[in-house]
Amino acid sequence: MRLHRVALSLVMLVAATAAAQEIPNAPAVPQGGFDAAWPGYFVVPWRAGTPELNDATAAAWKRDGIATLHLDKNFSPDEIAWADKHGFSLYLDHVAGKGILYLRERKELISRRPDKKWLVGPGLLLARPRCLHDPAVIAEMDGLVRRHVAGAKDHRPFCYSLDDEISTGDFVSASETCWAPASRPAFRKFAMGLYGGSLERLNAEWGTSFKSADEIVPEDADRSWQQARTTTADKWNFSRWADFRQFMDQTMADTLVHIVKVANEVDPKRPAGIEGSQQPCAYGGYDWSRLVRSVQWIENYDIGGNEEIIRSLAPRVIRAKTFFSRQSKVGDSAILWYHFAHGNRGSILWPSGKDLRFWAPDGTLDKRIAYLPPIFREMQGPRLATLLTGAEYQDDGVAIYYSQPSIRAAWILDSTVHENHGWAARSGGIERYNSTSILCRLAWMAMLQDAGLQYSFIDAPKLAAGELTADRFKVLILPACFALSDAEIAAMEKFVKAGGTVIADFLPGLMNEHCRFRTGPGIAQSLFGVDESDLSAGLFDGKAVTFIDSEKLNKPLSDRFVTEGTQMVNGWPRVVRKAVTGNVHECFETQRSNGNGAPGGRTLLLNLSPVPYLVNRAAGRADPNAGWIGQYLKEARAAAPVTVRTAGRFNEVVRWRKGDKEIICVVKSPPRQLNESFDAMAKLGAIDDRPTRLTLEWLARPAGPVVNVRTGKTLDVDEGEDGVFRLDDTWIPCEAAIYEHPSK
Repeated sequence: MRLHRVALSLVMLVAATAAAQEIPNAPAVPQGGFDAAWPGYFVVPWRAGTPELNDATAAAWKRDGIATLHLDKNFSPDEIAWADKHGFSLYLDHVAGKGILYLRERKELISRRPDKKWLVGPGLLLARPRCLHDPAVIAEMDGLVRRHVAGAKDHRPFCYSLDDEISTGDFVSASETCWAPASRPAFRKFAMGLYGGSLERLNAEWGTSFKSADEIVPEDADRSWQQARTTTADKWNFSRWADFRQFMDQTMADTLVHIVKVANEVDPKRPAGIEGSQQPCAYGGYDWSRLVRSVQWIENYDIGGNEEIIRSLAPRVIRAKTFFSRQSKVGDSAILWYHFAHGNRGSILWPSGKDLRFWAPDGTLDKRIAYLPPIFREMQGPRLATLLTGAEYQDDGVAIYYSQPSIRAAWILDSTVHENHGWAARSGGIERYNSTSILCRLAWMAMLQDAGLQYSFIDAPKLAAGELTADRFKVLILPACFALSDAEIAAMEKFVKAGGTVIADFLPGLMNEHCRFRTGPGIAQSLFGVDESDLSAGLFDGKAVTFIDSEKLNKPLSDRFVTEGTQMVNGWPRVVRKAVTGNVHECFETQRSNGNGAPGGRTLLLNLSPVPYLVNRAAGRADPNAGWIGQYLKEARAAAPVTVRTAGRFNEVVRWRKGDKEIICVVKSPPRQLNESFDAMAKLGAIDDRPTRLTLEWLARPAGPVVNVRTGKTLDVDEGEDGVFRLDDTWIPCEAAIYEHPSK
């Protein structure tokens, strides 16, 4: 009977994948409602290098603020008994096994070429060793999930982790999976579904001549890479490759939906999710529009803005972080408090290197990190543990657009710097530090933050659901949004007509959602009044189609910029070379009509790459473009109700609303350059552990008394002669200052 259920589930999974054309705005699994199991903040030591489970270890962990046991797959009855005896909650890991969602050995993806290099060679589509359309693979995961969840559910688990660092291939490296026999009919059905069941439309889009659906075959990135390197933009057609990548993204999301539902069937009270998740990318299955709607909790690596993307697109998904100690009180404190203030509800402690194991065999804490237990105890204590549980993040009317098709397009363009089919060696590390989509996204996030503004990401499902309105948002930012559908463009035009402001950096809507160059008017012409169809002079220096040369990976970011022959505007590179305007900033600014003769909103197309902002910011230099862009945001009525005034840089105010309370967190935020590390801030002198004066300023008087949550003290708010309401307090910059007051 169980095998019948598994087979039926797999049929449903394949059917869902084949039919998927649009991502629904609603989650595909229940999200929220798990506060009884995961009520507040948890600290979990990963079992690697931890002491033997005995009475001494239990006493030591409780002393140091640890009340949760990490259990791996195939856990023993003795481990369960120890947790029960000492009252520890459980964090259950790898419930779907290790080696299915995550491929255990990278060599499983080795190409079959004679030279045996560990690369995916051009013209080669690989069969994923554990095909996610194979009934036997799905049945194996189902059995593992049922057995592991059933064995732990009666012993105080607070969540289930399906697997760590999952991927459709090799993390987010260029692995052209999956062309296994079980995937082929699923892809063909999926591809036909993208084009309304019309083979004629599919052939027209892909430039192919298949005579039947049974002949449909995808392609790896090689042809698209060659097009981007050797032809003008009006010849670009990456659709056949991009649609295959969309299929693999959908495959991963649907697989997660299936096994989350299996876990919920056995234990509906606890959330199931993933850990070690990667940056948004064309590879690996990391389309966050899909992933966030497929799980109930996530531990992710904070790369490429995915922390903010997850929080925005799926606010009810519980978020946690793995903590890697730097053996630095300032750096460790800063990162723990930063993630707490941003709504994370747990830390998973991972040993940092061979010389640090947190606790010795006798339960003694390593003296180099003796400062950590007070932080753990406070975050899990009565004032803070549940403070942000159920709280709603408050933005300042600014939206940033998340576009997975644009991420795919950017990947192809970025890969053109690699010679001799070198795109196949483009790893997740190369992508992390050199991705146009990541760096543009981070630059906009940093600019907004430095302007005192908070933001939310939105995506195509939210557009389709009508969430982009001029009442809800004042400004929409398009970071490197190269590939947009007609429906997305229409929704943005509607937003502007209603009074909203749209700001794009460069080449918005150059391609459609399948990553094919638009032959007709796109968003640049319809919304920004700019004709980008004439790209004969090329982009940037006239030869490169990307601003970042990742072949110079080991050099500083500023040395990887393509600047020779590139026209610069106040230090930012102009993208379309022939585009020259009379605007003082050489950008395209328009005032739109609402369609009835009355003024609508405004649009601004920079035709510039904002990435140099990250370099200037990290170096402590004022960016000449940030000032007038900030003024443009103010004129668009994007404003924060409360701001912070204190010495130093990288100050951030994060606001939450919970019931009738407004919660305000003040933290230091990382430079968002390269690895986004707090170590860089410490070297810059931007954070320390010396108390400093902090002033909060409100445009309107808070509705009631303001309380410092960590100290319990009620503080005075005074009105200045300028009509601004101010509160003065003391803050340790490597920590968080947290306040609450009644909301209006």
